[in-house]
Amino acid sequence: MAWGKSPKALTFEKKVRAELEKLRRIHKACFQSNSGRYDYYEYLRAVYSLKETYQEESKAFRSLLEDNVPISARKNSTITNLLIAATSDKPGRTNSKWGISLRNARTAGIKKNELKEFIRAQGGPMTFGTVLETKELKRRFAAFKKSNAD
Repeated sequence: MAWGKSPKALTFEKKVRAELEKLRRIHKACFQSNSGRYDYYEYLRAVYSLKETYQEESKAFRSLLEDNVPISARKNSTITNLLIAATSDKPGRTNSKWGISLRNARTAGIKKNELKEFIRAQGGPMTFGTVLETKELKRRFAAFKKSNAD
């Protein structure tokens, strides 16, 4: 037993570490030589849903993530970016664009099953991975919903 940690904290830590390992496996599978060009959306969807899962325990979740990323990735990072940095081996710029894309999608109100289509409709994560105003995101979401309803 780790000193100074309650059984509840240890259980939480074990659960999160298992989830992080699962994300690493998903990431690795998405970038195998036999994977498709857009398979990384599975990884982004997994990150999106995991962030949603631990919304209630965000302080403890952030603390655990910070233990798993290099110091350079911690500065002013959001939980989404920390989660990506902890489980991805891609360059920082790519991770950052992915993180911004996921935060933009969350702000727009996208559900995880619509994530791939929405981000692709916005030009992909490298294009959509710029900081946008909430009003613009809501407008894009409305346009996306309208185009899918037709």
